Amino acid sequence: MSSVGENEVFYFSNFQLYRERSLLLQDGQPVKVGSRALLILITLVERAGLIVSNRELIDLVWPDTYVEESNIRVHLTTLRRLLGERPGTARFIVNIPGRGYQFIAPVRRDDPHEERAQPVAVDSTVPTVGRLIGRDDILDKLTAMLPQRRLITILGAGGIGKTALVQALTARWLEETAAEVSFVDLAPVSDDSRVASALAAVLQVPVISSDPMPNILQALRRTRRVLVFDSCEHVIDAVAEISETIIAEVDNINIVTTSREPLRASGEWIQRLQPLAFPPEQSPLSVDDVLSYPAVQLFVERALAISDTFAPNDHEALVLGDLCRRLDGLPLAIELAAARVDMFGLEELARRLDSQLSLLSRGLRTAVPRHRTIRATIDWSYQLLSLQQKNLLNRLSVFTGYFSFESASALAAAPGGPSGAFVEEIVQLVEQSLVVAETINHGTSYRLLGTTRAFAGEKLEESGEVDMVREWHAGHVLDLLKDANDASTTLTLEDWSSAYSSMIDDIRTAMDWAFGPRGMIDIAVRLAAASAPIWFRHSLVDEYRQRLEQTVSRLDELETLDRKSEMLINTALGHAIWHSRGPEGADERFLRAIDLADELSNAFAGRTARWGLWLVYTMKGDTARALDVAERFGGREPSEDARWQLTQERMMALTLHFAGRHGEARQYVDHVLSHPNVLNLSARNSGFLFDQRIAAKTLNSRLLWIQGFPDRALALAHEGAEEALALGHGLSFCYNLSQSICPISIWAGELETARRYTDILLDYSTSRVLPYWHTWGRTYDQALGRTSARMGLRPEHELSGITLQTLYHQETAATLDPGLADDVIVEGATGGRSWCSPELLRVKAVRMLQADRSQTDPAAVDVILLTALAEAREHTALSWELRAATTLAESRRARGDMSGMVVLSETFKRFSEGFETADLCRASSLLDGR
Repeated sequence: MSSVGENEVFYFSNFQLYRERSLLLQDGQPVKVGSRALLILITLVERAGLIVSNRELIDLVWPDTYVEESNIRVHLTTLRRLLGERPGTARFIVNIPGRGYQFIAPVRRDDPHEERAQPVAVDSTVPTVGRLIGRDDILDKLTAMLPQRRLITILGAGGIGKTALVQALTARWLEETAAEVSFVDLAPVSDDSRVASALAAVLQVPVISSDPMPNILQALRRTRRVLVFDSCEHVIDAVAEISETIIAEVDNINIVTTSREPLRASGEWIQRLQPLAFPPEQSPLSVDDVLSYPAVQLFVERALAISDTFAPNDHEALVLGDLCRRLDGLPLAIELAAARVDMFGLEELARRLDSQLSLLSRGLRTAVPRHRTIRATIDWSYQLLSLQQKNLLNRLSVFTGYFSFESASALAAAPGGPSGAFVEEIVQLVEQSLVVAETINHGTSYRLLGTTRAFAGEKLEESGEVDMVREWHAGHVLDLLKDANDASTTLTLEDWSSAYSSMIDDIRTAMDWAFGPRGMIDIAVRLAAASAPIWFRHSLVDEYRQRLEQTVSRLDELETLDRKSEMLINTALGHAIWHSRGPEGADERFLRAIDLADELSNAFAGRTARWGLWLVYTMKGDTARALDVAERFGGREPSEDARWQLTQERMMALTLHFAGRHGEARQYVDHVLSHPNVLNLSARNSGFLFDQRIAAKTLNSRLLWIQGFPDRALALAHEGAEEALALGHGLSFCYNLSQSICPISIWAGELETARRYTDILLDYSTSRVLPYWHTWGRTYDQALGRTSARMGLRPEHELSGITLQTLYHQETAATLDPGLADDVIVEGATGGRSWCSPELLRVKAVRMLQADRSQTDPAAVDVILLTALAEAREHTALSWELRAATTLAESRRARGDMSGMVVLSETFKRFSEGFETADLCRASSLLDGR
């Protein structure tokens, strides 16, 4: 530690840091900082300009305790926010990757006993304002608007932070102007007749008649003033009337109100307050990314206020992001949840979140009663509703996700629903901030915040009509799924996703009810059969597989089984099995689906099942069966649908590629990519088909590399990865990464690129629970670790115990590193029709050379390598040929025989590009005698 004096004070920007007193001031006012975060700040400020390592900080802050480095990141994220840094800026603290942290702002040290002018406190009726999180932009906007707008209403749901925002706004107004601020808390006011009296009391105007307004107006004319009316919704009419009167009669007054519904007063300008931003669902984010969201920052700050040891690790940070998302970014809910983290811990808190209303109940004692629990906050608004509005809100609680106006209207029209002017009722619920209306893709969608939904759901249970409404909801979801399936043949993927992807939460809710003790199993089966495109569109394959297996296990409960539903369930289950576990066991589902499709003369379903069966045979290395299915895929007559024609051609291309017939495969791929319709075709229809263009580019990049065009292969692999990510279809993205950019980058020696995309594949497959694709990522990760070790670097990951589920997977591993090759496959390699059989032969020779040389027959090694060379030439696999020629030249040179150099030179001369890639560099060095 520095030898600085304990009593010294550090000044930077508008902050003062007292080391001995463990105190941080901003403009003379205390800043609430956890003890560990403050110790980190003191250390960095003392060493301003120097880099302090992560290890030093951990040893100082957590002596004799093992903690992960993520603890440092959590506290630094909080510090940066308390110091006023916004995401993407670094005014005070910067991270030096791999080294530590540095305090970069100018620091001045002074004697703390020196007399200094103290800031003058401003006397006002504005309550003390806490530090706002995530509201900087809207605060700046309102500050600029306040002088221009006479009447501003900050509108939003209960607990969303309206009062905190208006307090910050008026505090800033006091700092920047000579105007006064008067704050009128209307929460205790019981009815409209008492609003004027409450205003008179704040202004200290004597009330000497039944109408205090004349005296109020006279008092307001004396000074420039901002009036704040807080919590107006229960006395809205009186506030609107008084506000209009003041603005009309007094020129030097601005009014700001907070409310859960608009005043609808003349000249009113509305600023609707949205929840705090939270991490998006199923996005592979780093811990630092998660901690950058305001909702998460608020949770961390409130949790640290209770326990300064709170510091989520990498996994817990992702749990925290999910928790804040489930709380809809609602500040009050987040604060109440954070108050429970010391009791339950983060993961247990997340598990208990389903009982939101009882869990979120320990607010600050200083909070107004309606903000001490979520239930009280919502009930405050609920009691202001009419009976019809309450009935409608209760019913709307069955919608878990977004719903349309048409869906809400249909629900209202169900038996026993609200009568009369439905449009007016839904408008009122939106205006009172109990229903959220959002513009999505040029249309309006609606939803309930999770806490509101839980409250209204309880009321629906109490009403006795919950089963009737939930049955209606499940039937409505089935109707929407039929619309989605019909639209899949006409809409683009983007338009289809915009219209239907948000259904996933309602599908879950409907299936949970239908499978439950009060549900209907026939509806559950129909939901499982019809919802495949949505599940696969979201890449929720493992969850869907579990639901399908649950469905199959209960089919015998049906009096009659719908054959079409059985066919669809078997097809979907086959695809779900191989996407989540690999192909083992999927073929029997596809065969059953094909039998049912033929029985029902359903050509569409038959093709999707046959496509799945072909893929299973392909991954298992059963090329003969795969080729047979591919050749017969289109049926006896050519399909009129270009999508199926292109699918068949791509099937033929991939099958021929795996058979080692790379030249023929290229012809099919080139035709698919040049087809005028390929740009308009996508993975939208069944959800489990890969996007045609992405899949074709994936295969083409592999073929280009194998045929000796490394630069073109890498360029196309990058292009395909970018397109796959932009497309937003998870399975197409995993397919591209695992079959193109990751292996090609390793083959070419582009290890940084391979590492980056392997990490993306691992994160993506983890967040979407795709074990099959995750296994591919782990394979590449292990290959990269072995390569790093050979280069004298420390592998970033030590992974083992990977189960390679298919022959194709095992073959791929062998091409990445001989040490990953399966012994049975390598020892059994004799040449033959395989996409990588020349390379398997070479790996076999390499293993023989690495064994005890006294036990190795050089002639036998030569025979194997010459066989590999001949087969590579026959397959037009120039890259495999180069590897075999290089190993042959090295092997013979070690024996003093330079004849292998001639073979290598002839092979090398046939390359026209890729001279910076690993294999060509190795060959070039060998030819140069290095």
